[in-house]
Amino acid sequence: MSKKEKIIIRRDDDLVDIDDELDQALQMLDGANQRIVDLLSTMEPLKPMPELDEAGEAGEAAPQGSSEDPPQSTDAP
Repeated sequence: MSKKEKIIIRRDDDLVDIDDELDQALQMLDGANQRIVDLLSTMEPLKPMPELDEAGEAGEAAPQGSSEDPPQSTDAP
């Protein structure tokens, strides 16, 4: 059997600083993600609006994300 050499890994101080900054950034991202999850959990899901036929009467609701209908804006002018 061949003799195994011991490998010494030397970490540069710059790498330690970068690692610390990455840890801080990940903690901030985790906090932001948690706030988004909390906000989304308080919101009610949207109810589908009934489609109007040519006579202006309500018909069946179209499936969400239908490629035939353009997206409708909920912004009031």
